[in-house]
Amino acid sequence: MNVFLRSVFISRITKRRQNKKTSSTSWVLWKKILNIWSSRDITLYGRINLVNTLALSKLTLVCSALITPVSFSNKVNKIISYYIWQYKKPKIKKFTIMKSKEEGGLKMTDFTTFDKALNLWWV
Repeated sequence: MNVFLRSVFISRITKRRQNKKTSSTSWVLWKKILNIWSSRDITLYGRINLVNTLALSKLTLVCSALITPVSFSNKVNKIISYYIWQYKKPKIKKFTIMKSKEEGGLKMTDFTTFDKALNLWWV
């Protein structure tokens, strides 16, 4: 039985092929959103806010329903970093930006921990 759920194709195929299909459909939609917003002149805080609210919300359904491969998580983190720093070398360490505002960070969400939290939520 095949199911098509909000741009995710789920069928009775191996996990490897399923993850590859999920990654590609989610990836294209997600990258379109960041490309649209990358042409605008937004501050660093605004770009982080866009990633946390708009971009990661597009991946929530896919990541909560299916197991995402590590390579997909690495790609998402890399694109987030490129988008936030406008394809330039980062000026602040990722660990510092991920801290809360009270600790001197900008409260950026790391996709790897976000994905693990979504998977734990279903347990």
